Amino acid sequence: MEKMRRPQIRLIFDNKDITRDVINYLLEFSYDDYAHGKADNVEIKLEDIDGIWKSNWFPQKGLKMIPYIDYNGIKVKCGEFEIDEIEASSAADVITIKGISSFVSKSLRMQKNNKNWEHIGLKDIAGQIARKHDFSLFFDGDDVYFNKISQKNESDLHFLKRICEQTGMHIKVSERKIVVFEAKSYDEKKPLKTFVRGKSDILSFNLRTKSSDIYRGCVVQYFDEEKKKNVEYYYEIKDMHVGQILKINKRAHSLAEAERLAKCELRNKNQFEVEGSIETEGDISLFGGQNIALSGFGVFDGNYFIEEARHTISAKYTTTLNIRKVLCY
Repeated sequence: MEKMRRPQIRLIFDNKDITRDVINYLLEFSYDDYAHGKADNVEIKLEDIDGIWKSNWFPQKGLKMIPYIDYNGIKVKCGEFEIDEIEASSAADVITIKGISSFVSKSLRMQKNNKNWEHIGLKDIAGQIARKHDFSLFFDGDDVYFNKISQKNESDLHFLKRICEQTGMHIKVSERKIVVFEAKSYDEKKPLKTFVRGKSDILSFNLRTKSSDIYRGCVVQYFDEEKKKNVEYYYEIKDMHVGQILKINKRAHSLAEAERLAKCELRNKNQFEVEGSIETEGDISLFGGQNIALSGFGVFDGNYFIEEARHTISAKYTTTLNIRKVLCY
């Protein structure tokens, strides 16, 4: 078997390649890639016994940086980040530089807005917000329509994230693009890789299942046009015999909308019923939003969605995956 070489890190700060200046001080580099709902981030730990990083080379907050990982011929641009926090530690004279994705602009994630949206689809709302912040939109899933929905003193990103979660969609901001995708359809995607206990490069794992705050069915009211009155719709998850019945204090406008709402609310409640993490030998092909499969783990066998992939390079290269078992509804 061909021996894998050590990963190479390349760092661009303020449009300047500073790799040669940094490499002798680099203790650890980590990159977090999230599937949805959070901004990607990086963390760089530097040895600073001589105090140079706390003085002449102290980086400016807000500075743009672009890290790359080169591993066995695969080169990955981690993204574009803005230095958000700098930490000095006396214990080992270490400077830690933390960066957050620069694509999640301050106006998108921090500026509070008020607006009423009427007779409009989720795709149109996302498109308008994307254009407002000079982003493109990638929308993957069935559109959802609202008679009226209000944005009250919340940022455009928080508002869009909230209504996506209400309708069974996920959102990610990346490379000047807002991505909105249907959670269920991504759960159904084929696993990129299968991890077999005892055979794969698994360094450690922690898997768990819970029964508290888990629901097997959901009751939603909707208006029946034929009966001209509000009726209850009950959706029950097939082959699930434990859990409570969830009653939603929201009224749907049709049977189809009631079914979608019930499934969406159950997904939101149950999505982390079976979850955990696995640490593997470094694998640059694994990112948030992909599916993997586990085999040889007994009741924990099956397909899992990667919520977060953390790539850490220090004395060795490891990849830690935060995962949840996929849902069938």
